[in-house]
Amino acid sequence: MQVKDIMTPNATTIQTGASLTRAAHLMRDANIGFVPVVDGKRLVGILTDRDIVIRAVADNRPATEQTVGDFMSDRPVCCQEDDDVNDVVRKMEKYRIRRLPVIDDNHTIVGVVALGDIAQRMSHAVSGEVLSTVSRHGDLVA
Repeated sequence: MQVKDIMTPNATTIQTGASLTRAAHLMRDANIGFVPVVDGKRLVGILTDRDIVIRAVADNRPATEQTVGDFMSDRPVCCQEDDDVNDVVRKMEKYRIRRLPVIDDNHTIVGVVALGDIAQRMSHAVSGEVLSTVSRHGDLVA
C-alpha cells in the first residue's frame, strides 16, 4: 500500500509571514493542531499548537506581532505519495511523530498522512505499535 492510498489530500497550509494569531485561528477553525508552513507552494516547515503555546505564549511574546516563520520547525520530516506505508510507519516511529506532510518532487505539499489514517487502513497490531512508539517519552532516536 502506498501513502497516496491513505493520505488526506489538500492539506490546510499557512504562509511563513502569517501571524501566530492567524495560525491559531486557522487551527481552531479547521480543528487541527498541526499546519504545514509554505513559502509560495513549497513546504518549508511545520507549526503545531504546541509550538504556539510553548515557544510564544509561555514566553509572553504577543502572537499578533510574531510570524509563523519565527516559531515553525524548519526541518519537517516528510514522505512522498508513492512511498510504501510500512516505510512511513517506521519513519513515524523513528522520529516519534503523528503526522507527516506528503510532498511531490518539487517539495510542494500534496497531502498529510496521520496516525489516524494508518489506524483506519492497517492492522490493529501495526497501528497500536506505532501509536505506542510515537507516544513513548524519552529521547528521540536519531
